Amino acid sequence: MAQHDALVGSGKSEIKIKGITQTTVGNSGKVLLVAKLDSATGKECGKLENGFSVCAHPTGVKTPTSVPSDDGVKFGTKVTVTFESDSGQQAHLTEVWDSEIVSAYKDQTGVFAGYAPAILAAGFMKIPETGPITDYYRDPKAVVLSHCDTNVPAGTNEGLGTATTDQLDIFYCSRCGMQRADAVVIRESGHPIVSHVNWKRDPNLVTKFGVEKQTAGVTVGAYSAEEGLTKNIAYQLHVIRP
Repeated sequence: MAQHDALVGSGKSEIKIKGITQTTVGNSGKVLLVAKLDSATGKECGKLENGFSVCAHPTGVKTPTSVPSDDGVKFGTKVTVTFESDSGQQAHLTEVWDSEIVSAYKDQTGVFAGYAPAILAAGFMKIPETGPITDYYRDPKAVVLSHCDTNVPAGTNEGLGTATTDQLDIFYCSRCGMQRADAVVIRESGHPIVSHVNWKRDPNLVTKFGVEKQTAGVTVGAYSAEEGLTKNIAYQLHVIRP
């Protein structure tokens, strides 16, 4: 309950109410707000007709760390991801479910012309109360080498190339009764993911590959997001041959 005793005369006053305890799952839309003109008589001067929920929602995605990653088969980048909350605390997002939406490859250049590996659809995962989640951006070296060795015209024996996918995050919140079909964009979650290759046809010469997570506003299908919250995310190229 919120009480404000400074409302006098015929002037206007703004009352700000901050929710302390979040709505529990299964009780969405049950919080009611009633304003009383006189606490002695209990006379009502206003009431919200519809109930609402008290819950925090994510507003942005951060990438605190980025390191090279390879398992001998796939090469690229491993990152950690945290979430900005409109309450200021990720711990308040424990009933929020996040999913990454990724576009098909586009803007292929150089020896990566036509490069378009399949994109695996991501499911939803619950945002943890504390700490980051781990994410990987890696391609199989066999796919990279096969594309370049097969598709680069004869007579071209080396070259650079890039290929980009766009990524953003969407979420739904169980506290306020959202379902997966109701998922909406996390506003500051836009990330172009750029694959880089420095290719040599001669298998005895060094070919390098890496994946860079950038930040920029992106559109994927029906969703659009502003740039993610972390700038200058580090990456490096791996030697994938010989």
